[in-house]
Amino acid sequence: MPDTPDDGPQGQAPPTQFSRLLAAFRNGALDDKATAALAEVADAVALTGKSGAVNLKVRLSVPKNTDGVVQFDVDVDAKPPAETQSAIYFVQPGGAISRRDPNQPQLPTMEDTSDV
Repeated sequence: MPDTPDDGPQGQAPPTQFSRLLAAFRNGALDDKATAALAEVADAVALTGKSGAVNLKVRLSVPKNTDGVVQFDVDVDAKPPAETQSAIYFVQPGGAISRRDPNQPQLPTMEDTSDV
């Protein structure tokens, strides 16, 4: 999209491309942060097989006592999927928890060291 002021309707400047604004915001710091967030979430999604998200929030406001000025507040929020950790345990009579199946006989040479 052209960037010269006379290329817009009725001599107005054309709208600024969103992607260019984000890439230039704070000398590329936002682009770097969003890139890192995307890589973090993509890696976690590939690892867990669960979905994740990267959210970009842009708030615009007018600072007090200004004319023709807009303030941008931008947040990048990475939400990678949580990796669930699980293990199987058996409940013994009386409520004790054990890694050993109480219905499975124990070999005489094996020592039961798996209780929690």
